[in-house]
Amino acid sequence: MLHSEARLGPSHAGIDYMDRLSRESGKKWEVFFNGVGNESKESLCLAAGSGDPEVIYVGTAQGLFSVNKKTRAAKRISGLPRERVLSILIQEGEDFEGVAATEKGIYRNKKGLDFWERVYVNPEAKAAQGETALEQFDIEEVFTRPFFANVIFFGAQNRFYAGTRDGILEAAGDAGSWLSKDGQNLPDKKVNAVTCSADSLYTATDQGVFRSDPKSHSFTALNEGLESKEINHIFYNPGGDYLAAATKKGVYKYIYPELNIEAVSPHSREKSVKAGEILKLFHNEPTIFEVQETATRYAEVHPSKIEEWRKAAAMKAWLPALSVDTGVSADENIDLDRGGTNDPDRFISGPQEKSYDWSIGLNWDLGDLVWNNDQTSIDTRSRLMVELRDDVLNEVTHLYYERRRLQVEMALSSTKEIPVQIEKQIRLEELTAGIDALTGGYFSKHLGKNPPSRS
Repeated sequence: MLHSEARLGPSHAGIDYMDRLSRESGKKWEVFFNGVGNESKESLCLAAGSGDPEVIYVGTAQGLFSVNKKTRAAKRISGLPRERVLSILIQEGEDFEGVAATEKGIYRNKKGLDFWERVYVNPEAKAAQGETALEQFDIEEVFTRPFFANVIFFGAQNRFYAGTRDGILEAAGDAGSWLSKDGQNLPDKKVNAVTCSADSLYTATDQGVFRSDPKSHSFTALNEGLESKEINHIFYNPGGDYLAAATKKGVYKYIYPELNIEAVSPHSREKSVKAGEILKLFHNEPTIFEVQETATRYAEVHPSKIEEWRKAAAMKAWLPALSVDTGVSADENIDLDRGGTNDPDRFISGPQEKSYDWSIGLNWDLGDLVWNNDQTSIDTRSRLMVELRDDVLNEVTHLYYERRRLQVEMALSSTKEIPVQIEKQIRLEELTAGIDALTGGYFSKHLGKNPPSRS
């Protein structure tokens, strides 16, 4: 079996890509191949052989090298020209096999590292030999995306596939003759990467991800959930049974790509399974409407809250402004006592007189019946609440239906591999927990006591 390469990404002149070895649990990177002599250090792809585990093959801008990870010794593979090696597949042993895609074509090897033959010529390769027009003036040529994306070996079909700017090439197991693959109904011929699972071929383009259907000899799109259809690279992980797509807006994961609702489970080989029968398995769970209602009320962004604000603002004009005034006054009684000729006059203080008064005032602003200034504040808060409510609804709806799709996959899946079943169950619990977080635990409390079982 051929070992597929690891792409370091599209390279451009002037960018120094170097192969690095991860040590200390990935906390530190150190150089273990830095080119040979004064040649370019630019490394474009990597591959491991099936023989010596210490040997790694490095495709560079100046050809192919074998590097020993322990001794750091690097050796040029002289059988390949000093061209930009874009993708390599290597297998060591008695029947050595190798396939390499360079800037000028595809080479195969069956006689050892130093014996390669070109089996496909890049149609875009320049016919002129020697220096290019730019090199005559000591100007380095700037490379755009290479003609070849990558080369893979599809074991189930015993065929090689190569992604190019002109579509997908294929070759039989001997890799001797490369032709354009039949049934390429792709919207964009430029293929950025190809990969394969146990049963299917997948391709990445600027218009999305596509899967090859061997029955119809055509490609079908797998773009649901992708925010960007510009797929730079795609990779299938057989251990986790998922596709990983590198896009302009991040890396996306597509779990269990081989499984679809039209598949036939072991219990339904005699009779066809209808979608309605499968979905009936989940009738005891809350509906999407109930989940959305609960999520908006839990986040306090339900539309009824705005309606209550508006009703309260309209009623404000009928409620008067209440004012209460109180007062206290005190008077002193003073009397003058005029004495006789020889007696002085005296002031006599009498009892103190106190009085209390209070009043209540009611004031209506009838203009509020026509327009209330609080409406402006409510309108502003309403817009903010609508945005927040949309975020909550989008998130809970996405989780709800992703969980439902996983349930259908689990109901139809015939795999008995424990790691795959555990991965699916953990993912199901993760999605359930996400919905609970948005509904205050409502979802789990209202799930049926008996979980769905296979039909």
